[in-house]
Amino acid sequence: MWEHRTSARFAASAAVLLRRQGVPVVAGEIRNVSRDGLFIAADPVALDRHEHIELQLLSLTAPPLPALVVHCTPQGVGVLIDGDDTAVAALLLQLVQPPSGAVTAPDRWRPRS
Repeated sequence: MWEHRTSARFAASAAVLLRRQGVPVVAGEIRNVSRDGLFIAADPVALDRHEHIELQLLSLTAPPLPALVVHCTPQGVGVLIDGDDTAVAALLLQLVQPPSGAVTAPDRWRPRS
């Protein structure tokens, strides 16, 4: 199978509420993040591919993130995050579980000059 991702994925764990037009649809748990998307363990029956949703990160004080559902599996949903690249990357960095207690961010997520 051809790999279409342009960013590496990193393990993460955070509770999230998925909303449709501001109305809660399903709760889930973020499993991994990349620079522009996430995989969320959730009931995929509640969402459709190519549906626009909002993600409310329950562990962070942040406004909901606009997102697009790009795939659904029995294990959950993959979403592409819409929005300012630098702001989204900074927010998603807070979800990454750094290996061995390291606190440095992956270089590819650092704001571009």
